[in-house]
Amino acid sequence: NLFDLLAPQLPLLPQWVKAKAQGVVCDGVHFQVDWEGRQRHISLTMNWVAPDKLMATLGDVTEWMLGQQRDKAATQKLLDERAAQVLSANQEMESVLNALPMMVACWNHDLTLRFANRTYADWFQRERKSMAKLPLAEILGMSQLRTSTPYIQAVLSGSPQSFERKSDGPTPGAVRYGLIQYLPDIQHGNVQCFYELISDISSEKQSRLALAASETLLRRAGRLANVGAWAIDLRRRTLFWSEYMYTLHGVGVDFVPTLDNGLLFYSAEDRVLMNQAITDAIENRSTWDLEMPLNTADGRQ
Repeated sequence: NLFDLLAPQLPLLPQWVKAKAQGVVCDGVHFQVDWEGRQRHISLTMNWVAPDKLMATLGDVTEWMLGQQRDKAATQKLLDERAAQVLSANQEMESVLNALPMMVACWNHDLTLRFANRTYADWFQRERKSMAKLPLAEILGMSQLRTSTPYIQAVLSGSPQSFERKSDGPTPGAVRYGLIQYLPDIQHGNVQCFYELISDISSEKQSRLALAASETLLRRAGRLANVGAWAIDLRRRTLFWSEYMYTLHGVGVDFVPTLDNGLLFYSAEDRVLMNQAITDAIENRSTWDLEMPLNTADGRQ
């Protein structure tokens, strides 16, 4: 009966009576009762209908409450599934980034580290977990930071950057070179962060430095002894001539020697011998010594 349903709520009755004003005093108080062997959700509304009369309205909102609970459970399940999918995707992406030979990092706008892959941590000889939120200055050092500052300012303005950076190697006295790329992450017109990609170009850089030193030596030797020299960069398939080679061939310094046009200064028969000698040198590391006429561009031999 009504009294049995209201009995647990009677402690609240003095609060409703104290309102002393006509209108809704209590609207939508929910409680549970054991009704006909089943837990039911009841909504109680109290209204003053006269100065001395208080009307109670009870409504069975069990199905509505159960529907709310089902919707809440379904929503939570969907959120949990989406969270699991995001976590799985992040783990897969992290595995991919850690497997890359290239060093990858992400820097916040305030130059604190957001993410770094394992290769990046190894490059700087640090534990990856300990690098989180570290400032760029602490990882690079002040000297390297000063060198990189113009590029950092440019990428934070939205412009991608690419440059080479020299740094100390993992052993005392060792030097290494990295090709650095800064890529801005622009959202709604603002740079939120930027990505740093580092490729180890130490071997290539050292080869270029060695080649430059050899070229300098060849130029000096050519000037002293009227000797021409040439070299082939097998990786780039490019041909280098020393300064005196241009004089020997009767061409200006604006002439661009290649593997093809460099052989045109010799007869067809001699070109076959020259090609064979070059091929043997590349494939078998063999030495060779050939003597043959050279036809210059200005008609001399």
